[in-house]
Amino acid sequence: MPADSRSSAMSFRRVLRLLRDLEVTVACRVPLEPLLWAACARLWPEAATLPERGGPLRGIVSFGEPLSDAKRTRIESLWTGATVYQSFGVSECGSNLGGQCSSGRLHLWADRYLPEVYDPSTGTLATEGTGQLVITTLYRQAMPLLRYLVGDLVELRYDACDCDWRLPTLQVLGRPEALLNTGVKALSSLDLEQAVYSLPEHLGVLSWRTVSGSGSLRLDIECEPRDAREAESELRKLVRHQLGVTIETRAVAPGTLVSLESLTEQEQFAKPRYVFREDEDLSGGVLYPRPTSPVTYKPL
Repeated sequence: MPADSRSSAMSFRRVLRLLRDLEVTVACRVPLEPLLWAACARLWPEAATLPERGGPLRGIVSFGEPLSDAKRTRIESLWTGATVYQSFGVSECGSNLGGQCSSGRLHLWADRYLPEVYDPSTGTLATEGTGQLVITTLYRQAMPLLRYLVGDLVELRYDACDCDWRLPTLQVLGRPEALLNTGVKALSSLDLEQAVYSLPEHLGVLSWRTVSGSGSLRLDIECEPRDAREAESELRKLVRHQLGVTIETRAVAPGTLVSLESLTEQEQFAKPRYVFREDEDLSGGVLYPRPTSPVTYKPL
């Protein structure tokens, strides 16, 4: 059943109502949305009747953006009884290009697509390693693609997997334009997401963003004001321990990054953004309306 939050008829409240009334068992979403469902359920007067804890939901298929292990764990802890499965697809290549095995790793269907990685600094292609994903379709007849540059930054490997699938594994790291240079090392959105969702669950952090400036980088998270100091301190420690860098952290009140209106009334028009420049209008939080003109993002 289609329940896309990017349509004018499907707010998060309505998605929750469908989950409850239809006793949905499997949902296919970008991984941020189950977190936003939980945030909406906390605000809605009918939240006690919604399936935030337990219920028939047993599977959430994730696609459309990178998924860190910490984010997967946080979603599964919020939606008790549901397991998160990762999928990967590109519309131009015929949608689904890979899926998760029994060992929890993402594999590409290399029997139907030929994957390569592109290094823009050298202009070379490789069969494995880290770089921008390039796909050649092997069986598409109506729209075959030869070395199509998908653009996602990935790590492609052919090492053995416990599941015994003889297919390459893929780790999606994010978009190249979202890489952030801290002066010590470049960070991907997946790196920062792992740190954010490693925060203790009692802090209730569901939304985050980074704001980059001239030689500066700040990581914003939403949490209750009473927990702000603890959350900022813990996040700085996690970033330093996991990523080996020191950056500024800031805790903001709920509704700053994801507006209360967008959770309960308004539809979401675009995929979520996590990386911003300090000279941008930040009042829209994470869920911006659909842009009227193309927007380009440059690394710090």
